[in-house]
Amino acid sequence: MKILYGAGFSADDKANFRTKIHQNVLTGIQALCTAVMDLGLTGETDDDALELMDEILNISEGQVDLSEDKDIGNKLSSLWRDPAIQAAWDRRSEFHIIESHAAYFEKMDVICAPNYEPSKDDILASRVRTTGVIQEEYMIWGSKFVIIDVGGQTSERRKWVHHFDACQAILFVAALSEYDQYLFEDNTKNRMVDALELFEKICNEKLFKETHMILFLNKRDLFEQKIQHTAISSVPFFEDYAAEGRPENDKDAGMEYFKDKFMEQNKTKAPFRKDVFAHVTCATDTNNVEHIFNACKAIILKDTLSASGFMA
Repeated sequence: MKILYGAGFSADDKANFRTKIHQNVLTGIQALCTAVMDLGLTGETDDDALELMDEILNISEGQVDLSEDKDIGNKLSSLWRDPAIQAAWDRRSEFHIIESHAAYFEKMDVICAPNYEPSKDDILASRVRTTGVIQEEYMIWGSKFVIIDVGGQTSERRKWVHHFDACQAILFVAALSEYDQYLFEDNTKNRMVDALELFEKICNEKLFKETHMILFLNKRDLFEQKIQHTAISSVPFFEDYAAEGRPENDKDAGMEYFKDKFMEQNKTKAPFRKDVFAHVTCATDTNNVEHIFNACKAIILKDTLSASGFMA
């Protein structure tokens, strides 16, 4: 939104994102180092690499500047290529890590350079946990759009409801690629199951009976990669995928399956049946914003026609 409709990113913004990206790189490699220990993969590497993992695990967030400490950057890059780290990466569904950050790990020589300036793609791939509520306003087509971003983790959900009592639409984002992953806050709770349960609760909430839902099944690119080697039906919660005769490792069938799962959560009935506008997206592709506002225009048009008496 800021790229397409805002003022873009200032030099200060990019400096802040550089720090966040460095934190993403460090915490990501640390998560992999911890997984090597927890998953019993130490036999996949040598003692020197294990000592290096211990060293990296003892670095506190903010303790080093990767652009200034070339030695640490080289060590992180070396670890990413280590066979034990790669074995842990192959089992990433068993622990919490941001899959899209592989793009950072593959270009650490660039990210750790003294003159590194984050690209648009680098910024879009960065991860900062949303805490509380963030509101931004954009003038688009001569109209003011108010975008309210709320924390997705479970501890933040109690802060949501009163921010949406007068809105026209709720944009619900779920990651397609996380069908085999578990919550950061609860490693027994499947992320996709959690998203489905939350969607069902919000979609059928009485407070939102006149509020449209826009569903974005995000991370299409990661999903297309993952489904090639992780069958949906191999995940305990989704055995019915194969039982219904869908082809395994088929990205289109997989996307349709999860879209149907979400649409089934809409329990509202005529004459008050809620509209759900569903899209499969890749949020790091700014062209997807066009789909968002096409959905918004459809909602606004329908509401306008209804208010004018042209649509029941």
